[in-house]
Amino acid sequence: MKKLIPVLIFLCSCEAWVKNDSRLYGVYISDDFSPQEQQEIYDGFVAWSIATDGEVFFERTNNKNTPNLLTVNLKQMPDDLAGFTYTGPNSTNATIDINVKVLEPDWRKNLKQLVSHEVGHALGLNHIGPGNIMCKDIACGNPKLTCEDVKQFCKVWDCDYKTKYVCQ
Repeated sequence: MKKLIPVLIFLCSCEAWVKNDSRLYGVYISDDFSPQEQQEIYDGFVAWSIATDGEVFFERTNNKNTPNLLTVNLKQMPDDLAGFTYTGPNSTNATIDINVKVLEPDWRKNLKQLVSHEVGHALGLNHIGPGNIMCKDIACGNPKLTCEDVKQFCKVWDCDYKTKYVCQ
């Protein structure tokens, strides 16, 4: 019998998000995650730095009062929701909530992909078509950032996507 895998979706409530002109963000990861999970989460942030050739940078911090902070929490959420990103009005801070269900064995392998997707929302990006990190759910997403993801990033961040290594 074929095993059915539920589709986990991503949501974002990103109102009037303000770009941080220094392009440096602090990353606070909740202690609810294991050290290995924390590293995978941070790798999801670093993927954006690499794919955009340094257009944005992320630095881990233990200080929740750091300006331009992206916070990652573990939350109990509806089963069909993988993650949720929200920003405050006129804020350079964002919060990414990860569903505890994602840490179950069947979903554990998608943690970095999920975080990369939610970081895209925190950077002001919307959902795009299948085969990209910014696809609307894990099933249609790509585990790595694509040229289409970077192209959308460059529209928001005013950079030339054609010069980025993932687009060459």
